[in-house]
Amino acid sequence: MKRRLWIAASVIALGLATATAATIVQAPNLTAHPGPDGNQPPESVAAAKRPVLVATAQSSQSTDTVRLPGIIAAATEETRAFQVGGRLRERLVSLGDVVRKGDILARLDDSDFRLALEAAGAEQVAARAALDKARISLGRFTSLQSGGWVSTRAFDDAEVAYEEARSRLERAERAVLLARNNRAYTTIRADADGVVTREFAETGQIVAPGQPILQIAWNVGREAIAAVPERLVTDIRDRKAVVELWSQEGTEIPARLIELSPIADPLSRTFEARYKLESALVAQGLGMSATINLIRQDLIETSEVPLSALHYGDEGPSVWTVSAEGRIENRPVTVAGFGFETARIASGISEGERVVVIGGHKLTPGEVVRTIEDGE
Repeated sequence: MKRRLWIAASVIALGLATATAATIVQAPNLTAHPGPDGNQPPESVAAAKRPVLVATAQSSQSTDTVRLPGIIAAATEETRAFQVGGRLRERLVSLGDVVRKGDILARLDDSDFRLALEAAGAEQVAARAALDKARISLGRFTSLQSGGWVSTRAFDDAEVAYEEARSRLERAERAVLLARNNRAYTTIRADADGVVTREFAETGQIVAPGQPILQIAWNVGREAIAAVPERLVTDIRDRKAVVELWSQEGTEIPARLIELSPIADPLSRTFEARYKLESALVAQGLGMSATINLIRQDLIETSEVPLSALHYGDEGPSVWTVSAEGRIENRPVTVAGFGFETARIASGISEGERVVVIGGHKLTPGEVVRTIEDGE
């Protein structure tokens, strides 16, 4: 295309030079005396027609595509914390480490929790012994009462003592279970396979219950996050999404819109959109740069012309069209998009119309030109 345009430009320059020379040579004839027959010289000796390179508009079908920059993020992220407070004894993973389900991530100093569990266990033993004693005493009073050897009040006291001992044992058992749970809460384990994405606490730090320690991105899918401008919010759900990874040229991953923020960012005035990737990515893909192509499903009929055919003025883009008689017209157009060497025109010209590619910078509306077809 570029070679043809260069050759055509050379031809037009040569044509302009020839036309100028012809005008200079024939200029004296414009004031010459009438010929032998008394007639004036013909008007054909006027300036030659201006040569221009033209191309034919080609019809094409294209989709309306908007490209937005984005990043790859985890579909599920979890912030891990201890359910009890204490001193962080060790943190076994760091940022970027891959973890497996069941792996130990961090531990608290469990000395106090171990002592609490031992104390609860001792109380449980004592409560069980007291219950055994109350059970034996109640059995004895039951036998004596049947023979009428003890009063009803004494029997009732023995029965109450038994119930108190039983409740005390139940309370001690609950205390043991609570102490055991609290000691287990001093260890954080991975609930699923994933990768560490953030660190919040260091070894030796005193942490409170619920204070974040680590953030884990689980290997259960990936999403692409993009900032959507206001003009696309109304029809973004009607557009098909395809994600391209910058690090893997040519890789296209189908995506599905799963979340669109209803509130604009206060600084950029854009809306965050999250797209679920239909193809699985490895955990190391987190944070990768990507391009999210938002494609409108309905096809748009356009006419393709070379980029050099476009001109921009106060009223917007336009092209010079050439009629069958060689007369030119300045035609306003609507540009639907751009290709590598062409422009897609949505309205203003039709398929098969000829447009000026080179030589249009000196044209005037209504002028008759000599056309050179692109490719000749």
